[in-house]
Amino acid sequence: MHQGQEVCVASQIIDVWRHEIVDRRGGRERAMNRWRPAQWLFSAKLYLAAMLAYAVSVHMALPQSYWAVVTCCVVMSPSSGAIRSKSIYRGMGTFCGGVVALLLTFVVAGVPLLMVIGVGGIAGAGFGLALLDRTPRAYGFQLFAVTLLLIVTSGIDHPEKMFDTAVARICEIWVGLACCAVVDSVLAPRSLGLAVRGRLHAWFSDMANWMDDALLGQRGDASSSHDRHRIIADLTSMSILAGQLSYDPGVGIRERGCVFAIQRRLLRLVPLLSSVEAYSSLWPSEERCALSEWKAAVARRARQGLPADEPLLVEGRKVMSGDTPDAPWKALTRGNFRELVSDVLLLWAEIRQIQAYLTDGRPLPAGLVRHVSEARPFPLWPDFGLALRVSVGILIAYSALCGLWWATGWTQGANAVLMGVVALAFFGTLDEAGRAIGLFLRFSMMGLALAGILSFGLLPLAQNYETFLVVMAIVMLPLGAWAASSPLAILLLAIALSNSDLQAAYAPRDFGAFLDACLATLIGIAVGQWCIGFVRFLGTEHMLRRLAEQERKDVKALTRHTGAQARDNYMNRSLDRIGNIVSRRPAGSDGSVRLLSRLRAGVAVSLIQEAAAGMGVRSNLHDACEAIFAEIRRGWEENAPPQLLLRVDDALSAAWRMDGGAPPALVRGLVGLRVALFERSSPWEPSA
Repeated sequence: MHQGQEVCVASQIIDVWRHEIVDRRGGRERAMNRWRPAQWLFSAKLYLAAMLAYAVSVHMALPQSYWAVVTCCVVMSPSSGAIRSKSIYRGMGTFCGGVVALLLTFVVAGVPLLMVIGVGGIAGAGFGLALLDRTPRAYGFQLFAVTLLLIVTSGIDHPEKMFDTAVARICEIWVGLACCAVVDSVLAPRSLGLAVRGRLHAWFSDMANWMDDALLGQRGDASSSHDRHRIIADLTSMSILAGQLSYDPGVGIRERGCVFAIQRRLLRLVPLLSSVEAYSSLWPSEERCALSEWKAAVARRARQGLPADEPLLVEGRKVMSGDTPDAPWKALTRGNFRELVSDVLLLWAEIRQIQAYLTDGRPLPAGLVRHVSEARPFPLWPDFGLALRVSVGILIAYSALCGLWWATGWTQGANAVLMGVVALAFFGTLDEAGRAIGLFLRFSMMGLALAGILSFGLLPLAQNYETFLVVMAIVMLPLGAWAASSPLAILLLAIALSNSDLQAAYAPRDFGAFLDACLATLIGIAVGQWCIGFVRFLGTEHMLRRLAEQERKDVKALTRHTGAQARDNYMNRSLDRIGNIVSRRPAGSDGSVRLLSRLRAGVAVSLIQEAAAGMGVRSNLHDACEAIFAEIRRGWEENAPPQLLLRVDDALSAAWRMDGGAPPALVRGLVGLRVALFERSSPWEPSA
């Protein structure tokens, strides 16, 4: 029995695990929409591609035609871009895995132990790269490792046949890929362009509303704050589609550049709007009323897509002038506020210009043309610690199952090894990895039961090609329609077909061998489930604690490293973390409100560090900044300690007294840090 194809769909149920198993909301609506015409169209395309692949592979006399059929099942997708990207990544991963398998066989063919160790190390490295890559490109690394394991472990006792096996596997899989591409190109190709444009429209609307509320200081409750923070998760998720958009025939290079340029600028706008919210709420309501006319003028320019001009800023300085006892603090915060407003309007104007270029073809300013043409997706940062733990789990499972294989001489030992390793590689990074692997195990059992019905009940009834088509339609069309809304159905279909031994002339396998192979599959997955609990803590709460700890470590690192690049990298990682945290927390969670405050604090620390390092000569201000960094390195869990507020106030006082004036960037960073972490504290007053 060959289990390779079923593992190639394991990654597809990860999204289902997050959206259908963990989040049950909307389940009734999904069930009502499951059998729409679009689902049946997808099912028909899947069926036609699979049957075409079967016919071509039989005509080419390939030894195992079901590989081509199941390849169609795992590659076919509702969108053309997804089909093409998966085909390229799968094709290249399979080819590279086959080549490396042959090279490894050439080097250590006479020493099976070295071959087992070598394939485990190389495949583990491939899975490790896939764990670090959070884009669709990871699929290529996964298929490289899967193909390598398949070819080497199944032929370790007969290395002389490995070349024929590798060539046959590559040909069978490429036949399936080609058939998917042909069928999708001819029968109702579907682009992601319309969905992307709809998402852009939603982003613009949400950000415009947020901008109006921020200027008026209207933060809303925790639930509305959570909804705004979910915009970050939605923006960062666009990077996952980048691989599909690159191969989507309906999305050109120009449109992709605009989408990613808008994505990056909207993400840069998020912390700025959070700062505007904070500063707007600093002043009493009567003062905010006095500012309302100027803020309304700012909002009008934002709606027109215009940057701030000098008259607007001059008017802002007039409106914000005051001579109350706490005037120094008001002067500093209002100066920061005016700069923030200017930055927000400039960034929003660029976004609107790119939007007009994308939708109406209006020419871009010369300064934006190069930025749009060179725009790249927002980077999704890898979790090295989690990837390392899962990789260790993969090696443990591989070693344990290889030991079982060696000790028992089990003919299906290679299947158990493969399934155990793949269960960890595909599901090990999920918050509820143990439950996800358990779900994989249950659906594998259902798929194997369906394989038994197909192999011993339905396929023997097919006496010719016409009746074979009817039998396959009975199985594939309903499951294909279900698969359009739930990739779990693809898992069932792939497992059933990969265990049915479809050949040019069908002959049922021995039932005892079938049961033996089923047992190997289930034991391998069960061992993988045990190993994941051995190497890492599971659960959403633990992942939230890890993300919070990563944020604290990054802020501490900013106290030692300077430069705009370090600050930009921190902002990217922090925004990515916020998206991950918000997607895991329920609406109304108190923690959602503090996320952007922590991000703003980190940016402020970076500004302070860079400006302090540039001062050169030590001074009282420099020493005060070092005291801030020392306090930050001590760390804190939830609320910043009062000692840090004292250190910030001391630094502000030193900057206020400094002859010749302190560096503006340093003062802006100090004010920003105080507002981010101690917004509700009493106003700062210069010390004597």
